[in-house]
Amino acid sequence: MNENGRHKVIVITGASSGFGRAAAERLASGGHHVYGLSVDAVRPARSHEGRLQHVRVDIRSDAQVKGAIRAIIRNEKRIDVLVNNAGIGVAGAVEETSTDEAHDLFEVNFWGLHRLCRLVVPQMRRQGSGTIVNVSSLAGFQAIPFQGFYSASKFAVEGISEALSMELKPFGIRVCVVEPGDAATSFVRNRLYSRQSNRSAYGGRFHSVMRTVERDEENGMAPDVVGRCIARIAERGPRRFRYMVGDPLQRAAVRVKHLVPHALFEGGALLVFGASGGLRKLAG
Repeated sequence: MNENGRHKVIVITGASSGFGRAAAERLASGGHHVYGLSVDAVRPARSHEGRLQHVRVDIRSDAQVKGAIRAIIRNEKRIDVLVNNAGIGVAGAVEETSTDEAHDLFEVNFWGLHRLCRLVVPQMRRQGSGTIVNVSSLAGFQAIPFQGFYSASKFAVEGISEALSMELKPFGIRVCVVEPGDAATSFVRNRLYSRQSNRSAYGGRFHSVMRTVERDEENGMAPDVVGRCIARIAERGPRRFRYMVGDPLQRAAVRVKHLVPHALFEGGALLVFGASGGLRKLAG
């Protein structure tokens, strides 16, 4: 409930699957009015009808986002929580990813978040309250080889979230980031590959790293672990700025990144990702 004891009005992007769907269903079950924005039309479970509405929106479109947010404000008169969760992945070496491919990824992972904030923040300022939850990733702390642009987009989410938090705090708006590790979602199935990666100059290293990454993701935590974290923040408000969620070893690794020499940390990362060719160059 919000500060007046009423249900909260919550907007979640990328709510058709994974973390977003898990959070949306939990929050709707708790009696909140949840609007799930996604490019896919999803029919809510019968038990959620009336509290969970899936709205077909492409967050790359200014017009579609504006229309959806204006309609929600017109119907509800407020937005208590915004969860920027939508994201896509593109695999490929940095040099083998075209500007267009990188741009398309940032349109969803970063500029989509910005579009939502530009439209929702003015309403939250008028209310004098609100919570923004930006879903980042542990890849926003430690880049993943051959997912350089995905990592860069999450580094960008971290940076804009820190700025937003400082800018909006005087208006009673709280900002936090949720940083998941590996999770068994549809992300692996939906991941795009750069067009040039099918004839990559990186050969076996590229394929070895991606096999490791996808294996870890497929054996990762259930999406509801992250969905539960997001729902708790939405209901209670953030108690801190960062919420790392996932395997304890992964969380520990990103925490020690700045405590050890870069060459040592990079060597360990290359071992973990199975990029042994890089280790030989590092040693040489």
